[in-house]
Amino acid sequence: MRADALANREALLAAARHLYSSRGMTVPYSQIAAEAGVGIATLYRHFPTPDDLALGLFVQVLERIRDICARRRGELAAGDETGWTGFVADLVALEMGALVPQLVAGRGLGDLPPQAMAIRESVLADVGEVLRLAKAAGLVREEVTPLYFQAGLGALTRPLPEAVAATVPDLRAWLVEVFVAGLRP
Repeated sequence: MRADALANREALLAAARHLYSSRGMTVPYSQIAAEAGVGIATLYRHFPTPDDLALGLFVQVLERIRDICARRRGELAAGDETGWTGFVADLVALEMGALVPQLVAGRGLGDLPPQAMAIRESVLADVGEVLRLAKAAGLVREEVTPLYFQAGLGALTRPLPEAVAATVPDLRAWLVEVFVAGLRP
């Protein structure tokens, strides 16, 4: 893909991620194109249907998780505890709790395209390897599975009501700290 086309695709995914996370999946295509700074034809060229855009976002999130696993695996293999805390912080920064429920709303796992399911399985295996290393370093209890771990982080990163976020601005960081501490043996 040409560099400008790739940049447009990334801008579209970033705009859709922001808008879907904050407003839901009913955001008009024209608004996504405008936020991305591209024409509507460019959006349709990359993502002909809303399902194509949702799949593109789903795949992007999974690929980012895979990249985080690859970056942090070496630190964990060396027994570096900051690799574990960095891994969790990197995943929290993805704010999956805001986006993933929008992407899979009304769908079962069986309704996802085979491509998405294959990437999902690969990512769960990568997360499983990071968890295995964290368990070997004494940082995570044996019974923690990749699915439970990711679902827990997803729940923690759901958007907070504005009043709560304003009253307790560090609540999410505290909840993640408590979650990580609760994973310890």
